Amino acid sequence: MVEPRVVPPDVAQRETLCLSTAQAGMVVHGGDLTFKDEILRIYSPSESNAAESLVKLKDVLRRSNAEAFWPLLTQGLANIADAQYVSLGYQVHVLL
Repeated sequence: MVEPRVVPPDVAQRETLCLSTAQAGMVVHGGDLTFKDEILRIYSPSESNAAESLVKLKDVLRRSNAEAFWPLLTQGLANIADAQYVSLGYQVHVLL
């Protein structure tokens, strides 16, 4: 039986990351011509995309109010994991 061919997703433009190169003192940023090659040397496409989505989700959560936080968190994690549902637990410690 032949396995279906898996096509990796495109690498999202990483706005929140710069990478050092093998050349001393050189870095590449999103938008540089060699950035995609450098990021694929370190991360798989899906791992890179998930990391960028998580950074953006953290920024959204930091700016959200208490009422919007949990729905934004569950929807954001579901999108990152490509899931229909996300279950989160929250534990409150009370010091007496």
